Amino acid sequence: LSLPMPEYTLDELKEWLDNDLTGNVLFVKWIYKNCPKHLTPRVYRIDTTNPYTLDNLAVSTTYELHKKD
Repeated sequence: LSLPMPEYTLDELKEWLDNDLTGNVLFVKWIYKNCPKHLTPRVYRIDTTNPYTLDNLAVSTTYELHKKD
């Protein structure tokens, strides 16, 4: 499955991340716990059949994403 490149810019992604409450909370917890790999915040596609768009992104931890697999 070949998906198109994201249509948002790096600056738009940074702004999205800055405004994402869940991602900010996960980042602070990750730093507070000394950056363990399993708590690393990761951006993922909510619907994997659709491309990377700002409305199809969410943030979770490596651990939570591996539990979904």
